[in-house]
Amino acid sequence: MNLTQEKLRELIEKGAFELYGQPKWTFGKNTCNTYEVFAEVLHLPDGEVVPGYGYVRDAAADRKTIMLFCDWFMKNTLSMVRRLIDETGCDLVVAINVSTHSINRPDFVEMVKEQLNRNMLEPRNLELELTEVEKLTAKGVENLVALKELGAKLLYDDFGIGSNNLYLLNRLPFDGIKLARCFSGGIPGDDKLIRILVSIAHLTDTLNLTVCAKGIENGDQFEFFEHLGFWKGQGYMIGRPMAEKKLKAFILQFAHKDADARTVRKAVPSMTLI
Repeated sequence: MNLTQEKLRELIEKGAFELYGQPKWTFGKNTCNTYEVFAEVLHLPDGEVVPGYGYVRDAAADRKTIMLFCDWFMKNTLSMVRRLIDETGCDLVVAINVSTHSINRPDFVEMVKEQLNRNMLEPRNLELELTEVEKLTAKGVENLVALKELGAKLLYDDFGIGSNNLYLLNRLPFDGIKLARCFSGGIPGDDKLIRILVSIAHLTDTLNLTVCAKGIENGDQFEFFEHLGFWKGQGYMIGRPMAEKKLKAFILQFAHKDADARTVRKAVPSMTLI
């Protein structure tokens, strides 16, 4: 169904998108406390349930719509994480892929801090994943540096393809990278690809960056990246994006329990940092 931007904004305001979480497995610890959240499905007015990705892409085509979506997404994602922490007793980290349109806003830092405080979360509970780094303005860079100084993590997503290149690692104080999905496809049979990945492992170790491998679909890939010393892995073998009820069951099975997870988090300082 083709939706006008006005209708799409109406659906966003009504909460028609449903959030799903996908595990980001920690290699070497047999635990999973980090989850990336997606607007996975959209509930249309006629009752039809459709994949949400295409409609998020449509929202990104209009500045007003994507701003509305990003605010809604941040608010509802952090609310979901708060519920999951309270219901499971696990201290969780949520990963959010953030639009540069949103990051470049003058009020972005205050918006994030407000939602963290509202949900009694700390900045360390939040990972921001960026793809279009080259589109950041000076204010966007300033905003991300401010959030990192507060304690949020910054990840460079889809690293290794397109405009996501080595030079841009120097522009922001990234904590880690997420390899583009294509790097997993040839493992373990592609010798040249293996050498490239070994080189990436050495590079990121030198720069003190963590690495998350995406697109892990089988045990051979899982074992390869774990042996290589990568930090996290993500893919359908580990877990597909899940609705909240199923995600809760996964967390109860695989996340490390934290006796203090149910306690109130300290508030994020409200002074202006930008």
